[in-house]
Amino acid sequence: MVTLIRLSAIVLCLLVGIGLGKIYHLHIQAAEQTAKMFN
Repeated sequence: MVTLIRLSAIVLCLLVGIGLGKIYHLHIQAAEQTAKMFN
């Protein structure tokens, strides 16, 4: 039972990390595009 809780917690952390990584990557792309527009 404890191992199941640990596994679900690890999976949740991985999903959150992947989600934040994608959001961060999209944010960088948007910032680069706006910088190109202003230059």
